[in-house]
Amino acid sequence: MVTGAEPGPLPLALVRDHAVLLFFDVVESVRLMQHDESGFVRRWLALLQRMRDDVLPPLGGRMVKSHGDGALLSFARAADAALAAFQIHGLTRQPELAALDGPPIALRMAIHPSAVVVDAWDIFGNGVNLAARIAALAGPGETLLSAEAREALVDGLGLRTVDNGEHWLKHIERPVRTYRLEQLDAAVCPADMLPARRAEVRPGIAVLPFAAAWGSDNCPGLGQAVADDLTAALSRGIGWRVISRLSTAQCHGQAADPALADLLGVPYLLGGRYRASGAALQLHVELTDGRKGELLWSESYRLQIGDLFAGQDAALHEVVRTVGRQVLHTELTRTQTLPFSRLEDYSIHLGAITLMHRLNAHDQERALAMVDALEERHRRSAEPAAMRTRWHALRMVQGRAADPAAEGRRALACARDALDRDALHSFAQPMCAMLAAQMGEPLLPAMAQAQHALAAHPQEPMAGLAFALVRGYLGDVHDFEHHSANAVGLTPLDPASYVYLGLLSSAKLSAGKFDEAAQSARQAIRANATFAPAHVAMALAQEMSGQRDAALVSAQRVLSLEPGFTVSRWLSKFGGRGPPDMPARGCALRALGLPG
Repeated sequence: MVTGAEPGPLPLALVRDHAVLLFFDVVESVRLMQHDESGFVRRWLALLQRMRDDVLPPLGGRMVKSHGDGALLSFARAADAALAAFQIHGLTRQPELAALDGPPIALRMAIHPSAVVVDAWDIFGNGVNLAARIAALAGPGETLLSAEAREALVDGLGLRTVDNGEHWLKHIERPVRTYRLEQLDAAVCPADMLPARRAEVRPGIAVLPFAAAWGSDNCPGLGQAVADDLTAALSRGIGWRVISRLSTAQCHGQAADPALADLLGVPYLLGGRYRASGAALQLHVELTDGRKGELLWSESYRLQIGDLFAGQDAALHEVVRTVGRQVLHTELTRTQTLPFSRLEDYSIHLGAITLMHRLNAHDQERALAMVDALEERHRRSAEPAAMRTRWHALRMVQGRAADPAAEGRRALACARDALDRDALHSFAQPMCAMLAAQMGEPLLPAMAQAQHALAAHPQEPMAGLAFALVRGYLGDVHDFEHHSANAVGLTPLDPASYVYLGLLSSAKLSAGKFDEAAQSARQAIRANATFAPAHVAMALAQEMSGQRDAALVSAQRVLSLEPGFTVSRWLSKFGGRGPPDMPARGCALRALGLPG
């Protein structure tokens, strides 16, 4: 993003606002104009008229301006902008907009949410320029998203996003991450995009972020904080299969959509609305059968925001008990769950996790600065040390550190620091077991710690992943594959889903299921194209299944993402050990020409 000085006062006719911008223009408009000027103008004006009459009103969109071969639109929600993009692309294929002879009109688009300056006729700001720059990267008929737009959409709910990598754009200080927006075929079930789920007898539930009701005070992060509190409380019950908190972070206002229940792989959705007024909070909670879009139960509660963040409010205890009676007829106990006691700190916590999982150097440094700020405010909390563990571990596996093994040891030290402050921390405990195994420490103590973490936190995906990895190191290929698949099943929309999918690909390699390993690696790459370990897994799966040409391409992609990659450096990330097939993997990588 373009940065600059603090905004100054505006003329009275202008106001600052936030909008989701959709910019599009015609591909090769000059050639179309030269071929048939009057025909192009006729079709372009007809397209704009259909868009204004049929597309924008139902979606609350506004056409800000047209400039002869392009247009700028404004929306309140990213989901509405995405739907408009699909519909406008569809208009270009309508018979009345087709050319009698010559090429058809094809559009390239970009969606980007941004702070803007608005008057009665126009919109101004850096976001407008960025949207136009991103659109220039798109091909005919394509729509690209900025990272901010992608994070505001639910991947799999009528659409999917494909990582398009980072690009340097004119007059933009840093490379910009973009994603390609694709529309799902109506015949494709969203759950088909995910790995096959094991048959599960426990009822599943996902807690969605609570939406702000009309008239509420502006409290960024509050709806997500309520959902986080309820998710962790429900996770304490062994009868539940609870979708991870970060997996549902983007699912605002979707509780009655059966497609979302399919995508998350659960029958029950819990969500609702809140109205904040000063320190008071009114919460309207709804439990929905997601398969039918049927409301099962709803109730309103009054509580204090301070009590919510202190884990002391009786109203949310009652929500958990009532939901338990509705679905399992068992009473669930609630626990204090929020990592920080103040709302602004909780928002920083969410932002840091999102930024570090983008895997580019700039955003990871921003994430570390956020972690430092939280550490300064909460020196006794385990959460900043656990977040630092995540940060160092991501640098290790991505190959960003000069010495991956040293980076892994730093991550392990942070995990142990977190456990010194909270011996049962749900993320630090399994990470400590996993990193100890990877750094070459004795496996049996690591196995005992992984088992303890899984018993204490059965719904924490990282606990299942740690248990899977250590079992793989001990030579149990079945447990390696089984528990990796379970962890993936709990993280369908998690920002870290590519990490879980990458390890599942590794487990499939150990099981000799090379086609399935390639499929999991492909899904990890679709979620994050810059995640180097997924490309390593893809190269191995292709080489071991006899697809040498494809494997060579994947190997070159590894080198482009991690220029200092060597096989020995790669092995150092695993403490000189790994699953039983690790020596064969090293030989396969060398056979592909990767440096030894």
